[in-house]
Amino acid sequence: MKALKLSIVLLIIIFIGSISYVYAIKNTSETLLNEINIMEEHVNSNDWSEANTQLNIIEEIWYTKEKWLALLIDHQHIDEIKSSLGKLSQYLRFEEKADFLAEGAVLKLSIYDISARERLNLSNIF
Repeated sequence: MKALKLSIVLLIIIFIGSISYVYAIKNTSETLLNEINIMEEHVNSNDWSEANTQLNIIEEIWYTKEKWLALLIDHQHIDEIKSSLGKLSQYLRFEEKADFLAEGAVLKLSIYDISARERLNLSNIF
């Protein structure tokens, strides 16, 4: 009987942990995507200094979340996002609008992909 109770408690802990994990990744992804959209609006209006400020905010969010994300997701995705952030920094520095917007789209897809891959659904289980 103790083994059954222990199994049920462990199952509940795993279930709650999984839901918390998915929610945290979804919340982080949405926050980053919203900030990237704001940054892109600044670039579209040629407000490069505000876009640079916004990129600094995005990098701050990313580097604070990266520590625990590294425990949960594929490191290749983390590397892709870090690479995109580095490229965006240089595109902003040289005010390369087309390159910036293209790399911003890549960054948004990478961030969205993290959330989509970690979502609980049958295609991720089987």
